Amino acid sequence: VLFRSAVCNHSPWCLSLVFVLCPLTSREPSVSTIIREMNVLHRLAPILRRNPQLCITFRTLASSPQRQAGMARLSPTKLYDSYLRLLDERPVVTKGVTAFILTSVSDVIAQTAEKKMHGEKGTPYNWRRVIGFGTYGGVLCAPCIHYWLKFLSTRVAFQSSAQTVGAKVLLDQGLSAPFWIAIFFLWTGAMEGKSKDDIVDKMYDQYPKAVKANWVLWPAVMGLNFAFVPFKLQLLVSNSVSLLWNCYLSAMGHAASKHHGNKLAEHH
Repeated sequence: VLFRSAVCNHSPWCLSLVFVLCPLTSREPSVSTIIREMNVLHRLAPILRRNPQLCITFRTLASSPQRQAGMARLSPTKLYDSYLRLLDERPVVTKGVTAFILTSVSDVIAQTAEKKMHGEKGTPYNWRRVIGFGTYGGVLCAPCIHYWLKFLSTRVAFQSSAQTVGAKVLLDQGLSAPFWIAIFFLWTGAMEGKSKDDIVDKMYDQYPKAVKANWVLWPAVMGLNFAFVPFKLQLLVSNSVSLLWNCYLSAMGHAASKHHGNKLAEHH
């Protein structure tokens, strides 16, 4: 479709894109292969424009075994299988990278929402804040929670599955959740360069609200997680739900910082 549109609309840039994408869906192209095919394309572009019927040759390309094999390697099933293999081979690193990406994305989403709410669309993103939030999720939380979930999976067991799940949720939400919410405010405040007093004020103002909000959402999520999800995927499920939860935490932490700054301005 892209090739036909490029030829009919006399768009050499679209044609170039076609010749870049086609070898990428076959087996392991080199940079020289891509450049060579782009150069050939530009020499053939005038002929192709005068003969749109030559598009039919790309139908053969699209159905070639090489392209089908390349697309199969990029299928969601193959990617999922590769991710499971990484979880088996290097669980802590894989979970850490996953958490870093998801928590960083959640902060970008939170900042985007904040810009729209406050009419600050032209202001740049606070990348220091993004990195701080990403390191909180990927460097601090993920490795520790991996071992915490492993402990719950191997050490907490009762006669009935309902009792086991209930005990795991009680321990997780009674011990782990309040601890990590406190670490969130301490870590992100330090990464943003806040003073000790600012961080303490932020925690005093926002910590109880965050814990209460956590207990509204996470007991149900973790109950389903413990009941139906295998151990090696439990952190992935938590990270996926955390994409929205972290947006809330990030916005809360930033709102607390702005509120404290306004209070200081009024005081002065």
